[in-house]
Amino acid sequence: MLEALNQYFLQSLINSVAVIYVLSKLLNEKISLKNYRIYITLLLFILFSLITYFEVNNLVRFFIMTIVVFLGNYYLFRKNLKETLISTIVEQLLIFIVEIIVTIFLIFAFKFETSQIRYNLLGNIIIVLSISCLIVILAKINFANKIYLFVYNLTLKINTKYLIIYSLIMIISTNFLYVSNFLELEIYEIFIINMLLVLIYTFILFYALFKQNENLHFKEENLYLINNLNEYEKMLDYQRVNNHENKNQLLVIKSMVEKKDEKAVEYINEIIKEKREDNEVVYTKAKRIPSGGLQGLIYQKMLLMQENNIEVILDVGTQVRKIDLSNISSKMNYDICRIVGIILDNAIEETIKFNKKDREIIISMYVDDFFFIEVSNRIKDNIDINKISEKGYTTKTKGHGYGLSLLTKIVNENNNIYNEIRVINNIFTQIVKIKM
Repeated sequence: MLEALNQYFLQSLINSVAVIYVLSKLLNEKISLKNYRIYITLLLFILFSLITYFEVNNLVRFFIMTIVVFLGNYYLFRKNLKETLISTIVEQLLIFIVEIIVTIFLIFAFKFETSQIRYNLLGNIIIVLSISCLIVILAKINFANKIYLFVYNLTLKINTKYLIIYSLIMIISTNFLYVSNFLELEIYEIFIINMLLVLIYTFILFYALFKQNENLHFKEENLYLINNLNEYEKMLDYQRVNNHENKNQLLVIKSMVEKKDEKAVEYINEIIKEKREDNEVVYTKAKRIPSGGLQGLIYQKMLLMQENNIEVILDVGTQVRKIDLSNISSKMNYDICRIVGIILDNAIEETIKFNKKDREIIISMYVDDFFFIEVSNRIKDNIDINKISEKGYTTKTKGHGYGLSLLTKIVNENNNIYNEIRVINNIFTQIVKIKM
């Protein structure tokens, strides 16, 4: 009994160290030996590994250990629930698949009997060592991390509660696959059954996730369009009020003319001056922007900025004025307008957080092999550029920030448009580079 305990302890130690290493690579976290949480987590994994070896039915071992790894993962790395859950599932599934492959390899390559692997301590140690080495190698070469990022991005917009349900179904289903390992079947039959079940369930799960993610992207696009429509409605309201005011002013002028009031001309001049100051400045600036859709979009956004007391600095290079966006494809033109619209919406929303005297947005356009559009604004909150590009990160409150993921999707689907992000001294700049 003591000898068996020692050997099982060795297996548990090897496996637990490998699990912690793989989780750290998946979550891109460095392991510090000075961190006491590592030793507590390691002890937790070893303890429950030993308990499952001696006290738990083999058919539920995978399920229990997945729960234990999840708790240890959350305690050690302190990530949010979704990141912890996905990294745990990816790590456990890697172990599950690698274990099947290693078992088959040992049986066919070295002619091991099934009983030697299942019930022999030496056979178990060989398997544990082989599995641990393989998953560490997969983590080292970033193969495991690519799978994690793929799954994470696929589930980016999926509600966490649904993700938990999907994961529980996968854990339970995978756990039941172990049943075949304890039936009196030939090893190749066990392998075929396991792999077929894994492939079928994985296809169903990822198809469901893909469809839900696709639906959420459509929802994002609709939200973006609704946002633009709301702004157009505001412009219509503005014009309606403006027209009503113009009618009132015409009535005043009519009355003054009828009475031959000498101040009528002076009154008209004041109106013209006021209107010119309100609209002509913005319109004149916008006319320098290439026509074909972008000009009207930015003019609309500039009116919105004016309404929110935001100073607009528009710098349009001479070469830019020669560009005619009506000559490019409708799809390309539409994508450019959507991207610039999202960027300006984000800039306006962030700039409004500042006092009126500090509200400023800079829009620059120039040509240097590519057509460049740069939008710069001050930011209050710290932004992690890596998280923005890799995980759709947003500093906005819950229910906002859909534009960033939509922007990334549009850029990724168009080979002629590139987007760069730069943050210097709390100035956030988004650069759109367009191949004309």
